Amino acid sequence: QTMFETHTFATFCLTTMGRSSVLALAWISVQVASLRPAHPGLALSTSRISSSSAASRRHTVSLAALNHDAVQDIAKSKAEPSDAEPSDASVFGAAALVAGNMVGGGILAIPTVLEPAGFAASMGLIGAMWAANVATGLLLGEVAAAAVRRGADDVSLRALSRDALGPLGARATSAVNVAANLLLMGAYVACGGDALGSAGGDYVLPRAAFALLVTALAGAPEEWAEKANAAFVAAMAASFCSLLVLAAPSMKVNVLMAPPAADVGEALGKAAPIVIGALVFQNVVPPIAKKFNGDGAKIREAVLLGTAAPALCYVALTASVLGREGPAAAPGELLDAARGLPEDIAAPAAAIVAVFSSAAVTTSFVGAAVSQLEELRGVAPSFGRADDGGEDFATLYALCFLPPFLLAVSGQNVFLPLMAATGSFANPFLFGVLPCLLAWRHRAAEAGEDDAAFLPGGLFSVSALGSGAATLVLAPVASDAAHFVASAGDVLQNVPVR
Repeated sequence: QTMFETHTFATFCLTTMGRSSVLALAWISVQVASLRPAHPGLALSTSRISSSSAASRRHTVSLAALNHDAVQDIAKSKAEPSDAEPSDASVFGAAALVAGNMVGGGILAIPTVLEPAGFAASMGLIGAMWAANVATGLLLGEVAAAAVRRGADDVSLRALSRDALGPLGARATSAVNVAANLLLMGAYVACGGDALGSAGGDYVLPRAAFALLVTALAGAPEEWAEKANAAFVAAMAASFCSLLVLAAPSMKVNVLMAPPAADVGEALGKAAPIVIGALVFQNVVPPIAKKFNGDGAKIREAVLLGTAAPALCYVALTASVLGREGPAAAPGELLDAARGLPEDIAAPAAAIVAVFSSAAVTTSFVGAAVSQLEELRGVAPSFGRADDGGEDFATLYALCFLPPFLLAVSGQNVFLPLMAATGSFANPFLFGVLPCLLAWRHRAAEAGEDDAAFLPGGLFSVSALGSGAATLVLAPVASDAAHFVASAGDVLQNVPVR
């Protein structure tokens, strides 16, 4: 049954790919805009985001031992209504949890990848990607809330995949998580080491020093790690606000709204994977659904409020950097966020940028490392186990931290390629295709009952989002395959015929 329904979903997406992939984001944007929170006056405070960030990144799913007998039919939820009491959890606190998880090292790449497309088109891309991420987050919340209402204790992404797609689906989900964490950790080490500076063009030593620092932080006792992480988030927020204030007088509207120097469509296509990765927050939606006992209204409010503030931060930083004259970034490098500032404030601004960059990638690395440790414990339980049955920390930590470091020192300009790889494959699958698969299975089992749907549109909205996410995953694969075939053809043509 699972294979049949998954095939039905895929067939529907493919048959609507041409039309829905073009209209999906615009249509979903309208649907998301219609979901007004009941408390529009609420605003996020930096202190709440700071205090919640460390906890938020520990909600990432992990793979435990899979039990085939635990696979359940989602249709049982209709026959077993929940008697859970309404939750008194704070929407404000949950929104801060979402915001703290969404802000991370990806923000550093946003101005660089958006500059070729120009500010106006870039804002359209950020808005569309924000709407798409919110929509898939709501779909994931809908599935998790249904699981909570039927009494499920584990509503992690891995558990939801197991229930809907079977043990193989759960293993695939966790494997993609491991790959995504590996790429992100490598990118963060490269960026953090570069923020520390380089000696005579040597990038390996600063990255090694940064890797040791963040590895020690990730492996510290939980109480120490949470306090340090909260301090880094506070430093990131303070440096971000300081940079915006310092740069505001130097911004020029004519520079900001200058026509793009490159083809807009091509530039937006290259920027989309990194923008998508920077806007990811969906991994904390299932825990929020559990906190609210499946209360759909509160889950929607937390998602909408919690994602709005980070999206505005991305817009503000992009406007601040692109609104100042200055040299373009060298290939593979990031734009100087302090470019175009007067000489008397250029040095303090550069120091602020260094603090902001280091703090942003440190908090992101710690969150990814905690997730990776949990995933490795589940994916390969035999690794990291001592002969006496205890945990072999040396092996486990080597598996977690050594591969990202090797990625980080594999080349000088690896930050943007690693971020793009994560946003091209892992994120569209985990937070695009997978939520749509889970929601399709759930809504099909509900037999047309749309009262509990978090996102309007029935199966059409699910298929439209699934088509867009599948396009993001398949387009790079098709492009690489076409390039390989063309290269192979050129090689064969040059082979002498005897």
